[in-house]
Amino acid sequence: MASLLAGGPALGQAISGKAPLPVLAPLNGPGAARLDSLWRECIEEYRDGKFPDLLVKLDDLRKVQLDTGIPNLTPISAALVRMADEVLERSPNDSDLAESLVRQAEVLSPQIPDFHFTRSNMLYRIDRSRLGEYVGAFFQGVRASLHHPPTLQGLFLGALGLFWLAGVLVMVLFSVSLLVRHLATFAHDFGHLFPRALSPLQLNVIALVLLSAPFLADLGLVPLFVLWWIAMWLYTSVTEKAVAMLMVLFLYAWPVLTGVVGGALAFPDSPPERAYRCMTEVCTEAEMAELERQLSEEQSHALILYSAALARFRDAGQKTDAMERSFSFFRRGEKELAGDMKADFSVGLGNAFFLKGMQRCGRAGGLLDAGLGDFQSAVKSYDAAMAIRPDDWAAAYNKFKVLTVLGDPSAADAMLSRSAGIAPELVRDLQQRTQMSGEKGCLQPFEAMREMAFHYPGFQVLWGEAFGLDGPSHDSSRLSAGHVLLLGSVPLGALPVLATIAMLCNILLLVIGRKWHVAGRCIKCHSVSCIRCRPELTGSGLCNQCVHYKLRSSYVDPKETWLREKRIESAIRFRRRAEIVLTLLFPGAGQLLRGRALRGVAFLWLFGMTIGAVFFYSTLASLAAPPVAAFAVGSVVGTAFWGAVSFVVFFLSLLDIYSWR
Repeated sequence: MASLLAGGPALGQAISGKAPLPVLAPLNGPGAARLDSLWRECIEEYRDGKFPDLLVKLDDLRKVQLDTGIPNLTPISAALVRMADEVLERSPNDSDLAESLVRQAEVLSPQIPDFHFTRSNMLYRIDRSRLGEYVGAFFQGVRASLHHPPTLQGLFLGALGLFWLAGVLVMVLFSVSLLVRHLATFAHDFGHLFPRALSPLQLNVIALVLLSAPFLADLGLVPLFVLWWIAMWLYTSVTEKAVAMLMVLFLYAWPVLTGVVGGALAFPDSPPERAYRCMTEVCTEAEMAELERQLSEEQSHALILYSAALARFRDAGQKTDAMERSFSFFRRGEKELAGDMKADFSVGLGNAFFLKGMQRCGRAGGLLDAGLGDFQSAVKSYDAAMAIRPDDWAAAYNKFKVLTVLGDPSAADAMLSRSAGIAPELVRDLQQRTQMSGEKGCLQPFEAMREMAFHYPGFQVLWGEAFGLDGPSHDSSRLSAGHVLLLGSVPLGALPVLATIAMLCNILLLVIGRKWHVAGRCIKCHSVSCIRCRPELTGSGLCNQCVHYKLRSSYVDPKETWLREKRIESAIRFRRRAEIVLTLLFPGAGQLLRGRALRGVAFLWLFGMTIGAVFFYSTLASLAAPPVAAFAVGSVVGTAFWGAVSFVVFFLSLLDIYSWR
C-alpha cells in the first residue's frame, strides 16, 4: 500500500536496518546523471566527518535538483534520515546536526509525506518539550498526504477496505437480528402447511433447519443471509425493509470492494504506482526498462507511458536517444488518448519541441531560424492542449516562454497573465527559479526542467489506472479464507446475480404481500398473534390472551392479572437489558434487535469503521518511526483522534438505546 498518513513500508524497510549505510549508494537512472557526482561528494563528506561541508553540498544538490526537474530525491532523503540516526547514536549532543539532516531530507523530497513525519519523530526524540514543532511537522505530513496521489490512493483504498469490513459486520448482525426477531412468526405461519399441529418449539427448530440450508450446502454465510432477508420480508418493518435493500446494494458492490481490499493489501506491486514514483522520483534504468516493456503489453497504459516519456525527457539534454524516445512516447500518447491525459501529452510534446529548438538554436550560435520550426510546433502543441483544457496553466506558461524567445513580448505577457490567473502560486514558483530572461535568446543556458512547466497526473488517473490494467493490480487470494466462510463455493461473480434474485423476490413479495395475512407480535406481551387462527383479532394488534384479559377483566382473578402483568414487565426488562448489553458489545446491535434498523446500521457501520481506523492507522503510523524514534507521533495523534470518534459513536448509541421508551 502507499505510504498513507504516517510513512510507507518501503521507506521504513529502507532506512530501519542497522546495516552499514546500504542506502548511500550512488544514484543512477534517467535524469540523475548530474546529481550522481554531487551526491558522491556528499557521501565522502559524511564519511570524513566534514558536516558543515556536507550541509553546503546538500544546498548545491537542491539547486541541481531544480535543474533536472526531479521533484523528489527519495533515495537521498532516506539516506539522510539514516545519517541523522547514526549521528544521534554516536553523539546525542549533535542533535542540531541530526535535525538539519532530516530537514534536508524533507526539502529534497517535499512531496513525499514520509519525511515530514520522520522530522516530526526526530523532533520528538530530540526534545519532547517542543510540542508545537513536532505536531506541526506531523500535520505538514498530513497536508502533503492529501497532495500525493500514491498516498491518497492508499488512503482511499484503506477507507474502502474499512467500509467493506464494517459492511460485512453490519450484514452479519442485521441478518441475525432479523432471525431473532421474526423466526417465531415465520415458524408459526410455516406451521399452517402441516396437517397436524406442532408445538412452537418444534416449529422453530424445523424453520431454523430449513433456513440454514444454504450454509449446510456449503454455500457460505452470504447466501444464507439472503435467504433470511427474503423469508422474513413480510414480517419486517419499513426501516428493516430499507436496510435489507441497502444490503442488497452492498452485494452489488461486493466484488469491487473485495478487489479494493485485495488492492490495499498489495498496492506497492501495482504498475501505476511504480510508474508514478518513477515519474516524480529518481528511478533506475532497470525500472525504466520494465516500464517500457509494459508499454508493449498493457492496453491501458496512459500513466506508464507518461512516466516513461517524462523520465526520458530529463536526459534529453545529454542523450540523443533519450530525446527521440521522449518524442515517440509523447506523440504516441497524444495520438492514442483523449481528454485531460491527451492535453498532458500535448504539453509534454510541446516541451520536447521547445527543448529541441533551443538546442538547435544554441548550436547555430544564437540563430533563431535554426530552431524556428520546432518553436512553431511547440506553440501548436500548447494551443492543442488549451483547446482541450482552456484552464491549462502549464500550456499557457510554456507558450509564454516560447513567445519570449521568438521576440513577441505583448503576446508573451498575455500568456503569462493567463497562466498566473489560473495557478498564481505555481507560476510564482517557476518565475522565482527561472534562468531565461529572453534578452539573450537561445544563447543563454537553458535548463529545460527548470524553465518549463509539466503536469503530473492526479489521483483520479492513478486510481483509474490501478484498476484498468490487463494484469490484476491486487491479490484477491489473500481473502480466500474469508471467501470460504462468507461465500463457500459461490464464485465472486455470482453475487450480483444473487442480489438481483433477492431484489426481485422482495419486490414480488411487496406487491402480493397485502393479500397474505401473516402472523405478528402482540403489541403488549410480544407473543405471536395470528389472525388466520383467530379472525376476530383482526386490527386489534393484540393476542388472544390480551384480548381475553381486556374484555373479561371483571371475571378474571385480580391476582392472576397482576402476575401476568409482572411477567410481561419482566420480559420487557429482559429484552431491554439484552439490547443494552448488545449495544455495549456492538454499538447499534441493540437498535437492530429493537427494530430501529436504520439507526442501528448507522451506529454499527460508523463504529466498525472508526475502530478499524484506530488499528489500521496506528499500525501504519508506526512504520514511519524507525530509525529516528521508538514510535511515530502519528500513532499517538491518529489513535487519539479515531479513538475519540469511536467513543463518540459508542456514547451516542448508548444514549439512544437508553432514551427510547
